[in-house]
Amino acid sequence: MLSHLPKLSAHHPQHEIVNHTTVESKSRGRSDSLLALDASNEVRLSSYLYKKSKTKHNYKKRWFVLRDCQLSWYKDSKEYKPRNVISINNLVSFNKLENENYLRNKGSMQKKFKFIIYSNKKKLKLYCQDEKTYNDWIQALDKLLDNTTTSSDEAIDNVPLEGLKIDTTESGAGFGPCSGADDFLSSVSDSPNTPYETARSFANPDLPRIKEHHDTDLVSVKNEIFIQDGTLEKQKAYNQWKTVKLVLTNKKLSMFKSKEEKPFQVFNLNDIIDITELEPLSKIRKWCFLLITREKRIKFCAPNEEDLIRWLTAVKMLVAQRKKLEKKISTN
Repeated sequence: MLSHLPKLSAHHPQHEIVNHTTVESKSRGRSDSLLALDASNEVRLSSYLYKKSKTKHNYKKRWFVLRDCQLSWYKDSKEYKPRNVISINNLVSFNKLENENYLRNKGSMQKKFKFIIYSNKKKLKLYCQDEKTYNDWIQALDKLLDNTTTSSDEAIDNVPLEGLKIDTTESGAGFGPCSGADDFLSSVSDSPNTPYETARSFANPDLPRIKEHHDTDLVSVKNEIFIQDGTLEKQKAYNQWKTVKLVLTNKKLSMFKSKEEKPFQVFNLNDIIDITELEPLSKIRKWCFLLITREKRIKFCAPNEEDLIRWLTAVKMLVAQRKKLEKKISTN
């Protein structure tokens, strides 16, 4: 990423924070700022949760602690040594799993209250055995992530949504002329330079801003509006890659194989949770991002930095608009 552009995935000095009780014995000689940081790192919630193992695919009981600055888990409630620590700024989102399985326990079927926590590098599949604990975690995560994403959402709010041209020519994916521009994103352009300039516009307050469009209703949009497309590499199993074409509209993200008119995979916009930038995966794959959906986490590699910015900006903008609408509906 260019140094003068804001990164849409938050990075913060708190990235290296570890558990307060672990650090306390090593506090001698630390700076006053770190001591103050520990003091503010208060516990919001702690309880036993069952975490799915990556290797054996079974669930193990672990003690989870959610603090203002981090999520940690331990072998037990003694909190002797954290098994892992994730900075709050690296927590992307979480997802409730509504259709739950049942766990057989001593001959009876017991309901599992499951949810998934997404970080920029991990996916934690968790469940608890009682509804109260489940609701406590959902509420705590929702409140904490909402607070930490406020500044990011404000930056997204400044993305110009009016006054830009929409592509009115047929795209290679088989889309006809765009219509219904007044319904949604009447300003979004498929020009490769537009998102780049958009990112610069809210990175530099001296650049002129275009008035924001506040009357967006993502769910009730009747006309599908083309936003952008591009050719990317998609990671398959065993670190293999294949070339795909992505087409993003205000309703869905479609993936096409080369020279095919029908998509082989389609994600509804409501199923897209987030998109986050990744560190370079290799010397030849530098401009990568992770698309997080309700069911999958997919890694893509863009051909250059400009395309990476283009996809990060566009998807972040759509997800932010959807979240605004969801919050508006839930409060009414």
